[in-house]
Order: sequence, then structure tokens, then C-alpha cells
Amino acid sequence: PAPVNANLGGCQANVTWTLPTFTDNCPGNVFVISTHAPGSTFFFDSTLVTYTATDAAGNIGVCSFYVVVNDLQPPVANCQDITVLLDANGEAEVVPAQLDNGSTDNCFYEYVTDTITYNCSNIGANNYTFTVSDGAGNPDSVVCVVTVADTSLPVITNCSTFVAPAVELDAACFATLDAAT
Repeated sequence: PAPVNANLGGCQANVTWTLPTFTDNCPGNVFVISTHAPGSTFFFDSTLVTYTATDAAGNIGVCSFYVVVNDLQPPVANCQDITVLLDANGEAEVVPAQLDNGSTDNCFYEYVTDTITYNCSNIGANNYTFTVSDGAGNPDSVVCVVTVADTSLPVITNCSTFVAPAVELDAACFATLDAAT
């Protein structure tokens, strides 16, 4: 049979075909078994259908063909805006699953977008193109926003070793400090 398209909203199709005919040159019954029958439900992809005929003498004939179910319905990508915090190294990693907000497909989908690492140069709002693809290669994309925030306090060093110099004021309440002190 010719390739068929999966039912919209589903990942399968019922497929019919004309049964193959098996005859033999000698009298007797030809016994036929098959892996599938016309009207069977086939899932997205290619499935081998095989008919095997055995005559009264034990001779075997085989007829095989593929049933191909095409998925023409693309997935629907849905993402949510998120805020990520930079870690102590000034980085934040975002994986597509963090942004997925109920993406759907009639069969199944996978993430196409890679994991992205943000750093201090990305502080603020960043557009992120979230892309999913189904098993047939049908893609869908949507843009969401990843806001990168830095909430780490600055690190202060040598604070405890600083000693303020003694300052003597003159009669007008002025003092001069040497920059080396």
C-alpha cells in the first residue's frame, strides 16, 4: 500500500490493502499466515508486513511489504519565562526542560535546543529560542525570556588587617594624611 498519514491528533493510522493471492501448481490447500491483517492499526514509522504461504508439499512462499505511516502534524512548543541566579563562579546553566511549559505532539517530541550557560555578561533579560521536534523531524519554536540575576555579595579581602592611622588635627581642625598610610 501507499504511505498513509497518521490521524491528526494521533500517532497511528488504520491501513487497508488487497490481500495477496497464493496458488500452487499441485492440488491441496495452501496455508497462509500473516503478521498483520488489512484494517490493522499501525503506529508512526515503517512496519514490515509479511505473508507466508506453505503448500501441501511443505514449500514456502513469502510476500513482504512495508506499511509506512507518516506524521505530518508538527509539535507545539510552549515555554515559560524564568529567572536564574548566577552561582559563586558567575554562571548559570539552563536546560530546555526548565523552560518547557506543556509542549505537545500527536506522537512524541524531543528538545532540539541545547543547554546554555549564562554568565555575568548576560545579566538581565535574554531571549531564548526554545525548539522541539517530533520523530518525523517536524519542528516548532517559540521565544521565551531567561532573566539572569546576580545576587551574590561581593567578596571583601584584607578587611581585618586594615588599621586606621592616627590623625592629629591642628587648631583649625584640619589634618593631612600621607597616601602611603
